[in-house]
Amino acid sequence: NLALALRGDGVLVNAGSVTSMASKFYGGAVMPLGHVKVSSVVVTKGATTLVAYTGSGSWDYKLNAEAGSIQFNGDSGSRATSGLVDGDDLEIDYSYAAQVRVDALTQAAPERFLRFEGLNTLAGNAPVVIEVPRFVIDPAKEYSLITGEEAAGFELSGSILIDNAITSGSKFFRQYMA
Repeated sequence: NLALALRGDGVLVNAGSVTSMASKFYGGAVMPLGHVKVSSVVVTKGATTLVAYTGSGSWDYKLNAEAGSIQFNGDSGSRATSGLVDGDDLEIDYSYAAQVRVDALTQAAPERFLRFEGLNTLAGNAPVVIEVPRFVIDPAKEYSLITGEEAAGFELSGSILIDNAITSGSKFFRQYMA
């Protein structure tokens, strides 16, 4: 549904690993790793392995394994690796779990037949049906990322196109009411 709402493709990314990903050190910066649900992260500067944050002691970076990012320590006094300065070349190795990636806006806008079946609550719950022979869904205008305990929602809108194959009545849409 998300791929449809964003005119995109859902891609299954199999579990795997990355070795020798080139990076640069900048104190306080957050570095995305390219995948989520990462593990076995090792960051090196040449032959020196940087120290991950463990809750106490000196450290060089904090790992956010679920989001797939690391944040470099911005306080040179509490870094574990001496001599780490902005612009230093780093290499990062990590593994990642299988995941789904949605690439947005990769598909042309398909036309759909739209039928809405509802009730007019202002007229004693009288049935209302709207049919649109040619409807194009716009990419989602709103995409709620955090909603607490409920499923995230997104707002859809679109365009009604003329249907010249219709020979009587509206060439755009029909509404039926009881």
